[in-house]
Amino acid sequence: MLRHSEVRQKRGAFPPRRLAAVAFADLTKEELTHLLREAEKAHGQYEKEELGGERDADWAPWYAEFIVNALRERAEGPGP
Repeated sequence: MLRHSEVRQKRGAFPPRRLAAVAFADLTKEELTHLLREAEKAHGQYEKEELGGERDADWAPWYAEFIVNALRERAEGPGP
């Protein structure tokens, strides 16, 4: 699972059009559900550690960035 700092570091690592073509091509409802649950857990840790337990009312962009980065990793495949 990506931590908040890792989410920020991975932004822009993969061309957006290629990401859409590769990562979304075979994304299932179950996989998206799994990604949303991972984002929920990671965001909870972010709220706890970075926001001192405060609720992040603007959670949607954080979730979106987390999921896009997870899909980038998926599209790029395993590292060397």
